[in-house]
Amino acid sequence: MTIRFGEYKKRDISFLLNFVANLFLYYTGYRWWTVNANFFRNKQHSFLKSRRFLWKKRIVTWLFDGKQDIIGNKSIHQVYTFIKSKRKKRKNRKKKSEKKRNSQNAGE
Repeated sequence: MTIRFGEYKKRDISFLLNFVANLFLYYTGYRWWTVNANFFRNKQHSFLKSRRFLWKKRIVTWLFDGKQDIIGNKSIHQVYTFIKSKRKKRKNRKKKSEKKRNSQNAGE
């Protein structure tokens, strides 16, 4: 079932625009009740920083799905280095097993 553009109602388009605008405003941290609240500027800034961190954390968990248990309270950098070290260990283990296999084949 395909929907042609002419079949959309104004309501559907306005809903879509509203949905996209709300996502953008939510991501940038603007809320209708905090736009003019300048006296909360410092609190708002720290709130936005934590918001951005949460988004990064979500992205990292999505990229490395199945490894959510290592995310915890660690920083993004710690998570990346942890995963990098895991990869390095795996690579070294693979090299060792190949070396062992080659030496066994040469001995036969």
